[in-house]
Amino acid sequence: MVVEHTFITTLSAPDALRLASQFLSQRGFVATAQEAFAIGAGDAWNVLEMTRGKKNSRRAKSIVEYPQTLRLEWDRGRVSVAASATSYQEARSDYFGAGRVKGKAAQYQRQMLLDLVTRLQQLLEQQADPPQLATQWMAAENALHATDRRRRVRNVWIAVTIVFVFIAGLIGLGILAANKRW
Repeated sequence: MVVEHTFITTLSAPDALRLASQFLSQRGFVATAQEAFAIGAGDAWNVLEMTRGKKNSRRAKSIVEYPQTLRLEWDRGRVSVAASATSYQEARSDYFGAGRVKGKAAQYQRQMLLDLVTRLQQLLEQQADPPQLATQWMAAENALHATDRRRRVRNVWIAVTIVFVFIAGLIGLGILAANKRW
């Protein structure tokens, strides 16, 4: 899933990208494209790419742990942000050629990415207080993690109940067949 957003900031490119990098690194993002940091003759730093999460989406225990990529570009005050996260279902559907993933997990994933982009906009456009934004972002992600965990636990209980009902039905059929009352 990809979320793209554009906004305007009055910060210079190095200031905006440094602030965004520091803010994102507090929540586990790591810079990926080191050549974007090189300041050469006449080249200014105007692109920031960062990732976080598990390398393999199968190993993610929560939506917050999905492999996430963020690309932030600064062009004369205009900031373009593209944030993406890949769930196990999306990776599988891309491999098998199925359609787009839907459902609660996709809604939570979209909510997480929109919250990330919104926090970056508040940081760079409105120049909000970074510690306060980080606290709000952490609270939102923790709530999302708890909601996703409840959904996954509920789904496991439903599956276990279905298996037990199926086994009980097979046992009942076996007892009836043994008594020849079938």
